[in-house]
Amino acid sequence: MARADHAEFFAFEGARTLLAPYRRPRTLPRARDVWEPALAPLARGIWFRQQRGGRTLYEVAAQLRQAAGFADGHSPEELGERFAFPVTDPARDTSAVLREIADYAATWTERPTAERLRSAPRTTGELRLFFPMLTRRLGSYFGQGGLAVENDMADATAEDGIRMWIGQTHPNDCEGELPALAAECNEALALFHTEDELDRFFCQENHGGSGDADFTEFLPMLAGLCIEHMREHHPLSWERR
Repeated sequence: MARADHAEFFAFEGARTLLAPYRRPRTLPRARDVWEPALAPLARGIWFRQQRGGRTLYEVAAQLRQAAGFADGHSPEELGERFAFPVTDPARDTSAVLREIADYAATWTERPTAERLRSAPRTTGELRLFFPMLTRRLGSYFGQGGLAVENDMADATAEDGIRMWIGQTHPNDCEGELPALAAECNEALALFHTEDELDRFFCQENHGGSGDADFTEFLPMLAGLCIEHMREHHPLSWERR
């Protein structure tokens, strides 16, 4: 993908996040009473994330309107092919539905009521918004029911695997990865209250793993080793300006 096309594609990432329930197959329902219940958990997840400085629903709504404008000037099918957007059936209704969803997303820019925040159960897609690094790392390094091992680490423990992975991030990626990963570990322990819940989300639904340890042991260990490494090797240097 050319650099300009790459930038254009990711300019719609927030909109694709909200429309994720219709990523496969890429058919966008025309009826609001069909798409709104499917999108509500993701809208709520984006709203929670924006409270911490993440992408806002204003941005998502603007991207949806921009995508609708693109669909007006091109074939809706081209919107799907170039930007991985779902399109309606018939495709000519795509831009109108995208504008309606944009208006819906904009309603989340005001602080939601308690009833709205609790109106829909959590979904895997929504929860993934809270653990972008943890789900990726557990799947890449500790998935398949095993742990991050090399040929000479067949008998490695979960702690050995974590230390090996941290060694691979050092020195350039530590400051960008380890503090955030430690935070996600503790957030997971606050949100999921049992080993079964942790296993269901991180292992069964996201293909991760925790080596030879339970998640209730593994996540505090992972967070602690990330913090330990940062304290030993990356003292904070900052200035007040």
